[in-house]
Amino acid sequence: MDYMKQALSLAKLALGQVSPNPAVGAVVVKGGEVVGQGYTQPPGSWHAEIM
Repeated sequence: MDYMKQALSLAKLALGQVSPNPAVGAVVVKGGEVVGQGYTQPPGSWHAEIM
């Protein structure tokens, strides 16, 4: 799976749970290896890039 598809799949996990924030998925890659990933948590919690 390419990285953008992986990020979109993660974002889908946040749908319906994070309003009014956008549903965002993030994949952190270093040297071609995924070193982190996450998605937006409910309001008042972490953003995707922090997870």
